[in-house]
Amino acid sequence: MPLGVIAPEVTALRRAERLLKGAKDVPSLPAATLRVLAMLRDPDTSAARIAQVVTTDPGLTARLLCLANSAYYGYARRIATVTEAAVLLGSDALRSVVLTASARATLSQPLRGYGCSQEGLWRHSVWTATAARLLEARVRPALAEQAFVAGLLHDVGKIVIAANHGEQFVSICRKVEREGKSFAEAEAEVLGCSHAEIGGVLAQQWRLPESLAEAVTYHHAPAAAEVDVALAAAVQVADALVLSLGVGAVPEVRAREISESALPLARVPAAVLLSVREEVPQSAAELERLVEE
Repeated sequence: MPLGVIAPEVTALRRAERLLKGAKDVPSLPAATLRVLAMLRDPDTSAARIAQVVTTDPGLTARLLCLANSAYYGYARRIATVTEAAVLLGSDALRSVVLTASARATLSQPLRGYGCSQEGLWRHSVWTATAARLLEARVRPALAEQAFVAGLLHDVGKIVIAANHGEQFVSICRKVEREGKSFAEAEAEVLGCSHAEIGGVLAQQWRLPESLAEAVTYHHAPAAAEVDVALAAAVQVADALVLSLGVGAVPEVRAREISESALPLARVPAAVLLSVREEVPQSAAELERLVEE
């Protein structure tokens, strides 16, 4: 690329940053969750210190222990304290548990223009997170929890657009309905960035790891990722897989095409994709049940 030329994806990220700065209604996470996410970036933070922060939020504490003791994480003995959970789970799994326990209120907003009614975005996010974790668990187990968090947050930018850009959102929907564009394409044409870039900037602001924020940013264009193309592609494959199961608004044939184009980048064999597709409904439904208890 010639010197002085700014890549389109960089321009989109800058526009996403400006949109977030000017937005009046931005998705947020509980204070305790944000503090824990920041602490997990520091490898010297002790499990006891993390537990001190988590336990300032009784609701977060209860949901975290419920998830940590579930078959979803598969520990043979009962985890009695948050400190114990922090030690046994490790930083990546603890991050996904804390976010799963905290993010429902943020992601349970109706986004009817996007085809998501009340709880629709939350359900699609949980299913995509589950699919992303299952996919990576088979090909790169060490990144399964990062894939889960990226899948959970991949569409969070839609909340910003729907809440703050009503007039432009009409134009976005018109392009989708009349011109057959995807929402990401229509958003980029109208706003200069898509929900993916907005979500990626939010993930950075929430102090999530760079590779994870990048996976959110490029889940519609994984080849543009620089830190971990395969992780971004895994989120796209998971998103498409869930849409093909009917948990979302995109027709199955379109979802299947997206999935097939991303499979080589995600390094996911077709047989693994078929196996995960069979496993997702039960695993995702179990996670939904646990968070709702």
